[in-house]
Amino acid sequence: MTKKKNEEKELSAIEIIAAKLKDDFCNYSYELTEGVTAGDICNRSGASIVHDDMKLAFKKLNVHLAVICEEISPNDIDIDNLPDVTDETLKGKEKTLARRIDSFSVSAFKIDGTGENEGVVLFGTKKLSTGDKLKLEAPKVKWSENYDFINELMADVSDCKNEVEQYMNGKTAPKMVQQDLFEDDENSNQ
Repeated sequence: MTKKKNEEKELSAIEIIAAKLKDDFCNYSYELTEGVTAGDICNRSGASIVHDDMKLAFKKLNVHLAVICEEISPNDIDIDNLPDVTDETLKGKEKTLARRIDSFSVSAFKIDGTGENEGVVLFGTKKLSTGDKLKLEAPKVKWSENYDFINELMADVSDCKNEVEQYMNGKTAPKMVQQDLFEDDENSNQ
């Protein structure tokens, strides 16, 4: 078996159950789903900077945190057509929807429970008008609940889990190449 196929087989034997972005790194937990160690939970601290795709996947959870915490009414948004935050929407004192969503930032999620009781807990912050950040832990949303955007939440959490699996497999931010500043000087002196 090739190395890539071994890695794919290994990844299919796990289930991501939690992930946290901290300082551009990812700490995550997964459950082993096969073999004699099935059910064991492993915690890992990533040593590489996360890819921008993971940051974007987590960013899609921001609107869910705002709705679950009842800061934005589900009736106020079209989940499939969310406004982008641009410089124009952030000018002025008017609290546009984009600005309200942008004040939320999800930094972690945790899958909790089993069967009918399985769901997700979102962790993050809300930026206050003072500039301070309020830490938030949303109540668990069960996959079987009547949350207005449950299908979108499930898809967005699935995207995050997929990005974490890819991170485990080496998908990280591009590495910066350090150049030798003195290399040109040495060559010109010869």
